[in-house]
Amino acid sequence: MKKVSLSVLFTLMFAIFTPLQSQIKSGIVIGGGMNWFAIDRLVNPPMENGYPYLIIDNPKKRIGAQIGYQFQFDLPRNLQLETGAYFQTKLMDVNYYESKERNLDAGFTLWGVSIQGVMNYRIIKGLKIGLGFEPTIYGGDMYDPKSQNINGSKFDCPLVAKLAYDFPSIGFSITYKNGFVNLYENPFVYKAKSRDILFNIYIPLTR
Repeated sequence: MKKVSLSVLFTLMFAIFTPLQSQIKSGIVIGGGMNWFAIDRLVNPPMENGYPYLIIDNPKKRIGAQIGYQFQFDLPRNLQLETGAYFQTKLMDVNYYESKERNLDAGFTLWGVSIQGVMNYRIIKGLKIGLGFEPTIYGGDMYDPKSQNINGSKFDCPLVAKLAYDFPSIGFSITYKNGFVNLYENPFVYKAKSRDILFNIYIPLTR
């Protein structure tokens, strides 16, 4: 599965970066913000002494960051294609309790390598909105129930929504990422999917 994910990622990178003759500008993207898990709990968790043995509580919002390189292509009808390659890291947090009296907290770090493709619509001047996807390979402190290895890896393709404004020498954007793959698994969690809100600064290097 890992080899297939890598092959898909590199194939998409080749397809995206091939038409560089038509690029209008490119530059560095630096971003930071918050991330959390959207968690579905088990309906009937195991019991011990009359209390649920382990219940996942609402996860805390933690910080995340990314850095990458982005290309922008102007298209007809006020459209613009953005593509880029990124490295990202996330501090994730899950709250749970083993009994009525004992509350616990589990924090861990994820990293990811991704490519992003977003189609923007320019509303007026530098203001634009966009929608796209970001194929990502995650690694780090992920529990793999099959191998029981804490350092697993997973492939996800989050939906990306973006609101941005470009000035001549700098650009700003807010992105929301909605993951679809379970990144945190154990016998008591049914689904745990990544959510991110990031504020990004774009610094053009070529125009």
